[in-house]
Amino acid sequence: AKLITNLPNPAQPDDFALAGAKGLDALEVGAENAGKSAPPLSDYEHLRRAQIYGFNRDFPAARLHYRAIVENHPNSGNVPDAIYQIGRGYVQTGDFAGAINWFERVQQQFPEHPLSRDALSQAASAYARLNKPHESVSRYQKVIEKYADAENPERAFLNIVDVLRDAGEPGDALNWTLRTQEVFRGKLPEALALFAQARIHIAQSDWKNALTDLEKLQTFSDLGGTRVPGGTNKAEIIFLKAVALENLNRYAEAIDVYLSIPDGRGEYYGWRATERLRALANEENVKPLITKKIGELTTNIEIRNAEAQRNAAQAVLRLNNSPEIRARMLGIVKKAYMTLPEYQKTPNFKLLDLGRKEILKAKTEISTTNYHQTLADELLFLGLYDEAAPELERAEKEKGRKGEEETGKSETNRQSAIGSQINPADSAQNPKSKIQNPKSDDFAYTLAVFYRRGDMAHRAVGFAEPLWRNVPADYQIELIPREQIELLYPAPYADSLLKYAPERQIDSRFALSIMRQESRYRADVKSYAAARGLMQFISTTANVIAGELGRENFRQEELYNPPTAVLFGSQYLANLFKQFPNQPQAVAASYNGGETNMARWLARSKSDSPDRYVPEIVFSQSKDYVYKVMANYRVYQMFYDENLKLK
Repeated sequence: AKLITNLPNPAQPDDFALAGAKGLDALEVGAENAGKSAPPLSDYEHLRRAQIYGFNRDFPAARLHYRAIVENHPNSGNVPDAIYQIGRGYVQTGDFAGAINWFERVQQQFPEHPLSRDALSQAASAYARLNKPHESVSRYQKVIEKYADAENPERAFLNIVDVLRDAGEPGDALNWTLRTQEVFRGKLPEALALFAQARIHIAQSDWKNALTDLEKLQTFSDLGGTRVPGGTNKAEIIFLKAVALENLNRYAEAIDVYLSIPDGRGEYYGWRATERLRALANEENVKPLITKKIGELTTNIEIRNAEAQRNAAQAVLRLNNSPEIRARMLGIVKKAYMTLPEYQKTPNFKLLDLGRKEILKAKTEISTTNYHQTLADELLFLGLYDEAAPELERAEKEKGRKGEEETGKSETNRQSAIGSQINPADSAQNPKSKIQNPKSDDFAYTLAVFYRRGDMAHRAVGFAEPLWRNVPADYQIELIPREQIELLYPAPYADSLLKYAPERQIDSRFALSIMRQESRYRADVKSYAAARGLMQFISTTANVIAGELGRENFRQEELYNPPTAVLFGSQYLANLFKQFPNQPQAVAASYNGGETNMARWLARSKSDSPDRYVPEIVFSQSKDYVYKVMANYRVYQMFYDENLKLK
């Protein structure tokens, strides 16, 4: 019982809680009835177990307990939530018809309950999924009429726009975008509605009106970003403006607008802008404009100030693929970085020479005062980095602890003593130097390298990422030191990736890009959505993949095993690429937000170009996920070959 009552995080019941709930149910109803009937419990105990099952996506088991509340405790205050959650469980399994019955029951039995509004909205959404737009729109209109003062009232308006678009009624959808803008004038929903309007015009290839919409959107200070569904951002708006200009044959303007979007390792739209510029450079009617722009940027470039040189040279690198010109521009950028303080913040460390280097020719005594260090030295000698790195870390902590005990000094005095030996200028540049040995940064770097070599890449990324947040986002990717790339974008589990991904026509680098975003390469992680392992599978998807692979008696805990996670991830990615051939952005969005949703977003765009369908991704988390996965993939392609070897 303690497994389900003493939870580390009650909002995220772990695998032990799930096992505890299953065990208690089996004990109380008998193994033969487990999963078929719920034991006689209090309403609150039913609720506790239902929530454990629901979080872990065992919706049939959760439903048993929710129904027990409804049927056996009809006067409980938990009944409205139980009915609503039964509906939500049906939605999660794609049974929208079943969900509607329960959502409408909430409205009928508890019309004044706060959940009634949510149930009405959920019913409207479920009708839309069943291709019943009239029923869906009528319920969203009821939400607007009855709950005008509720939180996020704009969602019903914007959902109507989407339902009408899916129903093939763009004219009516445009009318609703105008109505939404009028109702929410001067507020964030006005921008969201205008962005929806711009997307409709883009889908219609009405570039003139799309450009008008996008230029108006540039005047808004708040575009929603990733905070709200259907939000956008400055880079996306500017990029789409350039696309509109390009389609209106206003190429000179388009080139300038594309160049205004900063490019860098994490800049999705900066990368897309660079791709468009390089495509334009190959079009005969645009080449003269590109040549002219390069001339403007390079004339007297060497006599400009460092910032102007950097800006011009990085722009030329986006416009030209000539090896000679690129080499010259990279040289100019590198030189400029050396004089620009912001670009000098790139991490710089020395790899420490640790571990035994020669074969022992005689037996040696192992010092008990230095056990972890001795063990680390031996493991490093054997190349067992996954075991050596933790021992090395323990040895360093032990040294620090014993050092303090031996000196008998307080932490304050120790800091003061170390700080007094450091040049004040060095201290200002490195705040850590006041409290750490100056060599400690090199040790931390060395430890990160060893963890990477031992396939514990999450420790490498955890070390490097915070340091690179201090570096400008438009730092030229080619100039990032290779040793830093290996920490920021490692290639762990290469054997499993190369075994399972290529045979399914999956680029191992793309699988790594997904893994980086899903788990940061950490094999034992479980998310707030009950997704497990390196590739973060939820149980329902994992069960489907297990069936495809013929894995009988599959257990969810197997997802914490890296080869299993990579196998399942490769299989699922292969399925998604069959549905969205040669569309990595669509596959990434599907991996995060579901393939059914991605199919709807793709259909709305009326295009297979990611530059037109990515803006249609309504789920803010999924859109941001696409940005990050594709940014990862770009870097992996630049620095690694298909066999995951550094180029």
